[in-house]
Amino acid sequence: MNRTSIGKGALAALVMLSTGCAYSRARALDLADCFSASVGAGLELSADAQATDLLHLGVGGGVHQEVGFVGRRYGAASVFSIFLPVTPFLEQVGYGRYAMEVAGTWSEDDVQDECYVVHVLDKPPTNPRRAWIDAWDVEVGAMVLVGGRVGIRPGQMLDFLGGWFGWDPAGDDARTDEPGSLESAP
Repeated sequence: MNRTSIGKGALAALVMLSTGCAYSRARALDLADCFSASVGAGLELSADAQATDLLHLGVGGGVHQEVGFVGRRYGAASVFSIFLPVTPFLEQVGYGRYAMEVAGTWSEDDVQDECYVVHVLDKPPTNPRRAWIDAWDVEVGAMVLVGGRVGIRPGQMLDFLGGWFGWDPAGDDARTDEPGSLESAP
């Protein structure tokens, strides 16, 4: 290693240490927001994939208990799912994932998501209470009595990268401890 590399590393470490715990904690929480994962078990046979709010495909259905995390929020839910392969013709039926009850720091918004083959642009968003930054989530899930879901959240990745430069598009860095979330952990 040459002196320039050592100097750059020392400068980067000094900047990180001088910003205090709040900045480092906000960056760690923004990193956690970039991913989602859950496991579940119940009387369900289903598979679904979501590529942003514009495309969500699924088949199957049932009920199950689910535990996991969505970004910095962790929790559990009783979930009812019904996915139909030809859903544009059945939009009034109500299909997708629905929370019957939630626990932990999850809200119904963390679990529920209606399913569309193609989300027509003049329709309201799948979940109107969901932040625009979460509309870009990509998830896959499968359940055959037991199963799980995994996802990446590109909008939150933008928030994580922006946070390094003082930009907070998700508006979640200034929040104080939310009871029961990773933010309130010691």
